[in-house]
Amino acid sequence: MSANGKKYWRPDSRGDRYPMVETNLHHCLTPRCRRTVNKKKEHSPFCWKCRWHTKKEKNPLMYSFGNLRRRAKQRGKEFALTFEQYRSFCLNTDYHKLKGKSSLSLSIDRIDNSRGYFADNIRAIELTTNSRRQFVPFFARQQENIAYKPTEEEIKAVENQL
Repeated sequence: MSANGKKYWRPDSRGDRYPMVETNLHHCLTPRCRRTVNKKKEHSPFCWKCRWHTKKEKNPLMYSFGNLRRRAKQRGKEFALTFEQYRSFCLNTDYHKLKGKSSLSLSIDRIDNSRGYFADNIRAIELTTNSRRQFVPFFARQQENIAYKPTEEEIKAVENQL
């Protein structure tokens, strides 16, 4: 029994066939979840990870909107999208159905990288195209360097310096 007089029960470590075991810790009520719940903040019988997963399952658009906003803040980008604008963008482009981590899945691209996330500055493109966009200026400079052929005067000037 715990210090506050409550009895807590957790699943037996041998499996679901065995009866629950009494403990002084409050364990998550999700089946097969072994996490403990903070006893000082007993606002929910579920752990933070199980609450996060249920939020994701109930409202996937809100979940992905929050992730996009959080990542923009981490990268220091301005974020002025509202949830309604994001929802209409997802429904128009089928972004919420086709997003992922494979090369053909969609990702959100900022058209003008100097600006942040605004309704008129985002579009959905394939992940390979979006990741290639950041390297295009680099490869363009590389091609310029390959095509560069110094003149005889420039070669003589360098030889004189040596």
